[in-house]
Amino acid sequence: VPFRYMHIFEYLRNYLRDNASQLRKLGIKVAYQRPCASRFTPEKDAFLQEIFELIGVERPKRNYEGEKALCCTAPIIRVFPELAQEVQEKNIRDAIDSGAQALVTLCPICDRILRRPTEAFGLKKIYITDLCRMALGELTL
Repeated sequence: VPFRYMHIFEYLRNYLRDNASQLRKLGIKVAYQRPCASRFTPEKDAFLQEIFELIGVERPKRNYEGEKALCCTAPIIRVFPELAQEVQEKNIRDAIDSGAQALVTLCPICDRILRRPTEAFGLKKIYITDLCRMALGELTL
């Protein structure tokens, strides 16, 4: 194969490093919505943490993070809507209680599913690539 596989976090980290002179520190606190597909691959967190450091973002400690992260509820929302709403509220309240000003997503499904609930709680939801683009001055915060 004429290429090396790279996780999107590694790619973003490398891009931000290569364009460090264009970065502006965002100075915000964000909670990270770890998707189900990444729940048991904690080694990716080092890339995410470096991305956050490069763009001046703080990740406050949460009750539901890492392997204890709560699902966005996409797999159950149609079958168990009440349970899904309960889990979403618990997740969003945890983010808010940690002091986060936004919830950062990696998964497009998490991003879509959590759009309305985060809006209802007054918590910004930002896709990881958009967060990086904000630090590069391509989007506004």
